Amino acid sequence: DYWTFTDAPQVVPTVIDDFESGVSPGTPCTPGALPVGFCTFSDAASSVSIVTTDSPPVPVPGSEVGNHVLEVATNVSSGGGFAGVIRGFTTPQDWSRSEGLALWLYGNNTGKVLFIDILDNRAPGSTGDTAERFSVDIIDDFSGWQFVEIPFDSLDRKEVGNGAPNDGLTLTEVHGWAFGVFDAGEAFDNYLDDVSLYGVAELPDLTVNFSTSIFNITEGTTGPVTVKLNRPFTDEDPDEVSVDFTTEPGTAEPGRDYTPVSGTLTFTKAEADTERTFSIETFGDDKFFGNERIVLRLRNPVDVELGTGFQASAIIVDDDPFDSRLLDDFERGAYLWDASSNVTLSNPEYTQGSLMALPGQGAYESVLRASVLPPENIEIQGRICNEGTGVIPVRIRSTDTFDATTIDHTTVRLGNASEAHVDRKSGVARRHQAGGDLLFHFRFADTGLQCDPDFVPLTGLTFDGEPITGQVWRDFPLAQDWSRDEALSFWYYGTGSGDEVGVTLKDNAAADLGPSGWEMVWADEFDGAAGTPPNPENWTH
Repeated sequence: DYWTFTDAPQVVPTVIDDFESGVSPGTPCTPGALPVGFCTFSDAASSVSIVTTDSPPVPVPGSEVGNHVLEVATNVSSGGGFAGVIRGFTTPQDWSRSEGLALWLYGNNTGKVLFIDILDNRAPGSTGDTAERFSVDIIDDFSGWQFVEIPFDSLDRKEVGNGAPNDGLTLTEVHGWAFGVFDAGEAFDNYLDDVSLYGVAELPDLTVNFSTSIFNITEGTTGPVTVKLNRPFTDEDPDEVSVDFTTEPGTAEPGRDYTPVSGTLTFTKAEADTERTFSIETFGDDKFFGNERIVLRLRNPVDVELGTGFQASAIIVDDDPFDSRLLDDFERGAYLWDASSNVTLSNPEYTQGSLMALPGQGAYESVLRASVLPPENIEIQGRICNEGTGVIPVRIRSTDTFDATTIDHTTVRLGNASEAHVDRKSGVARRHQAGGDLLFHFRFADTGLQCDPDFVPLTGLTFDGEPITGQVWRDFPLAQDWSRDEALSFWYYGTGSGDEVGVTLKDNAAADLGPSGWEMVWADEFDGAAGTPPNPENWTH
């Protein structure tokens, strides 16, 4: 028989590092800084050193006399220890057209775990080591030199807590590679030579993604958001592609925390630019809320596919200091507070410059409102406040225990519930609620109070001869130490009613008496053997 061979060009591996120029022995990597050249890393209990040598235990197969290799001497602790070397590039390299990474590796047949990392693209605008790590484990189950080929699609992402993006292995901006040893529990030396790229990768489809999953924007500033193609244009690609972008509410509120934006980004082959940006304007305030999130989405791609990174987040970074002495400012609601049964709690918000605005407040301020409810035999009807120009009809159901004469007559006018009312337009007589009920009206304009659509000033009410009062309080799950502070302070909005408002502190509670002083809330008994069906007659609820 016979073989037929084509005239396809031979693909020669591209050597990245052959170690003929030497390395700086034992130079530790600076945490968070960009690794450039060769540096070492390890946990506190492990050690590592590197040096180039032309005298490995045996020469690399096929190498010439005087060939230099990289010696990596490690003593890695057990229980999760690690150590290794990083090779950082001065400028990022494009490895997207290659199939994988190859190298000569000298093993010691220890059965321990060796690993190879690739440092892929960094976070946008980063000046530190925020490169993603994509890693593969190599079991040291061989002795002597072995040529290792690592296909890029065999790598898995490794989170190292350095703020790296999470947008997949793009290989268009490779910042370096690393070799290491994990959890060995013993000392040994490995040798490396001719770290290379091999093969020709199949050209991936053209896709568009956010450049990172998180964009940080300090509140009160305008920050850029970058969208990019996964690779440069080729002759086979369209001359132009586009994608729509939009912002959506997350924990940040549009119009208050940021200005919503949307639009279309266009990439052209002629410009040979694979990145486009749009900006998000955020608004500052003078209160600590914590970071807030804006959802970012890509939609409606034209002549390009959406990549896996079609959704991202813009984080509005709060630049206001956290006040550890602030007990509550009600910006997150009033759910920590309790009230007596005749008090309704609400959490209104007031804008700067409004009638109810706090002195010196910012654009928005939330407060706690405690509304003391009238007794059950009072029912408010009609449009509350009536825009401040009319009256508020209030019906009092007949009762033997309620004295209507205790109503404050400076703010209300009594009416006759059985008296017919003639509609001025139609001339039809309409009768108020029957049944002997009393009817009176608020003359709101005469009270001198603000016209608040959620508040009705029922002043001077009594029920069974006792003033109508209410309480609100907040109990802490654990006692707090206030001994280093001078006083308790808060803003309070008064109505000028002359009523007394009291403030009580619950201090130094009695010691827990133990089970003898506990109140049973729930109990269950399991008297039967395991697996025995219960007798329904024995159950009580």
